Amino acid sequence: MKKEIFRMDHVLYTENGQTHLNDLSMQVFEGEIYGILRLERHGGAELFRLIAMNEPIRNGYVFFQDHLVNTPGSHAVTRNKVAIIDSTSRLIDSLSLADNLFVIRPGFRKFYIQERVLEAQAEQLFRQYDIHLPRDLLAGQLKTYDRLVMELLRAMIAGERLVVLIDIPDLLGSEELAVFHRLLRKMTQDGQTFLYVYNHHEALRKVCDRIAIFKKGRIEKVVDQISELNRHVRVLAKPAYEELLRIGQAGESRHPRGKPILRLENVCWGGLDHFDLEICSGETVLLIDRNNTILDDLMGLFEDLKQHVQVPGVIACGKELRELRLGVMERAPSRTGLFPDMSVLDNLCFALGEKIPRIWRKRRLLNSVAKEYWDELGGLLDEKQLYDLHTQDLYTLAYYQYLIAKADLVVCLQPISGLDMYLRPHTLRLISKLRENGIPVLLLSTDLYDTLYVADRILWVDDGKIALDKTPGELQELRLLQEDLFND
Repeated sequence: MKKEIFRMDHVLYTENGQTHLNDLSMQVFEGEIYGILRLERHGGAELFRLIAMNEPIRNGYVFFQDHLVNTPGSHAVTRNKVAIIDSTSRLIDSLSLADNLFVIRPGFRKFYIQERVLEAQAEQLFRQYDIHLPRDLLAGQLKTYDRLVMELLRAMIAGERLVVLIDIPDLLGSEELAVFHRLLRKMTQDGQTFLYVYNHHEALRKVCDRIAIFKKGRIEKVVDQISELNRHVRVLAKPAYEELLRIGQAGESRHPRGKPILRLENVCWGGLDHFDLEICSGETVLLIDRNNTILDDLMGLFEDLKQHVQVPGVIACGKELRELRLGVMERAPSRTGLFPDMSVLDNLCFALGEKIPRIWRKRRLLNSVAKEYWDELGGLLDEKQLYDLHTQDLYTLAYYQYLIAKADLVVCLQPISGLDMYLRPHTLRLISKLRENGIPVLLLSTDLYDTLYVADRILWVDDGKIALDKTPGELQELRLLQEDLFND
């Protein structure tokens, strides 16, 4: 008989007059990986907080390990045995791995710490799960994958009965993710239970036993047969799904490559090993690094180029390298590439300021930009600050600033990372718009997912070099012959 770990029954949760969870019911059993597919982000943060902490709810009941832990009305906030693992490290950087595992946990009351004993226990635990980490390493020196593994082990040692994993595929390369999934499976055999949260169904279906589709603060459907997941997503997110299909169909009519804009020849930089790359005008190039070994190095290289730093082996075609106008967009550009205290128009013209000195004093030019893009952006141009704007509008600003500046090249790091089902097609449309205006786009990613729809060329990186250069059609033919190639 299955043993229940966590259950919510018809929970209604409000905060500051806004409903975040609306008649939400879910049930998680011991030893399973229960997936949550977020079609939209509304209510997600509140759900995870309510799983870990028993904050007052308006209606419904919450059970943890067959005990009623939360009911409507005023009561003391208590904590459940739940660990949350996401992009934020919860390890103590200055402590050893053994100290993080055994000392920094509830219930540890020893005054005298025997380091050798703790290190021996850590080694035994590493051997049990086939984990290879140097014992003299500090937590702050860990790579992302190793940090996630350490947090898993610490949660298990601390007796956390449920581990919530949030947006893990955004943090790891495809091959690292496969190894991580095998570790999760091994831990479930020992009775550990996981709640695996992500915004894309293809990542969830690889590892989850059941998948709940989360939309508008409630569970719309729990899918037991993973093969049926696509059908339910098509129904519950029909507008977004159809928009993705339209983008894919539009992308089938590929344009011939234009003139070369930038060339990297035999570049050795960080993890780049005699790296060669040519980008031409009006094309979108999707570069996939499944091991996630060179994406940060490439971003650092293009950041240096943007600051006019000479990099050996980088050649600008048709103009001087210092004249090249580059746009470099980090993950989540709505948070990292905009200035919320500035107006929408000032944000749109920020990249143009690199081309036209003192543009902020040239009000006539700013008004001209507003007039030119009024039909596309409308009343958004009247906003004096960005704080109250929808995420979709912020992404529009992040991409349009390079459209207005007529950048020579735009580089995007994992452009759909963390985006829900409705924001992904909008972002892909923005990328397509840059391409339609002759601006080449380089997309840096760890897997195909939906970025395939807008790509003219797909480059596969292995050991710091380009191992494969194909069009989407050629890649699809290759996938039919080699089933394990980008098996998503």
